[in-house]
Amino acid sequence: MSDPQFWSDQTAAKKVAKRTSDMKTQIEDWAKFESDLTELSGITEMAVDEADKRLEADLNAKFRHLKGLFEEFRLTTFLSAKYDNHDAILSIHAGAGGVDAQDWAEILLRMYLKYAENKKFRASIIDESRGGEAGIKSVVVEISGPYAYGYFKSEAGVHRLVRQSPFNSGQTRETSFAHYRPNRIQTEHGRS
Repeated sequence: MSDPQFWSDQTAAKKVAKRTSDMKTQIEDWAKFESDLTELSGITEMAVDEADKRLEADLNAKFRHLKGLFEEFRLTTFLSAKYDNHDAILSIHAGAGGVDAQDWAEILLRMYLKYAENKKFRASIIDESRGGEAGIKSVVVEISGPYAYGYFKSEAGVHRLVRQSPFNSGQTRETSFAHYRPNRIQTEHGRS
């Protein structure tokens, strides 16, 4: 990257810069995990040697936290298909069920946006068609972050909701459908 000719091809340079940044983040995360694990091990040994029961709850909480981080690392090893490390475009379309289906599509949208936020992905709505009474007819969202497509691809398909409808006076049980589809994208970072 320090080569003066490196930036002459902007597309290739951005691709390399993004990949380098992603790899650096992964290495730093793993190094912090190892450091925290070593620290926890040392504190545990001290607590056992001194028979200090006061630290038990704190040690258990730290262990659960590290176990969760390990599961995240382990999951990324399974996200090794060709496009799993790419960004994604999600599209959600209300299906059969009228206003109830549009409401269901919006519930799915909120759920996926919250999931993206929890994963620290960047999400931006590209296109949205609102329903007349409530909900959305369709929406397209760009999700950017490490392994975004890998995390979202397993959700593809038709999602069904059966509930008492809040939108009709008879309070009848309604079945609503929404179709969800993630696609990998090629971004300005050069991922395809």
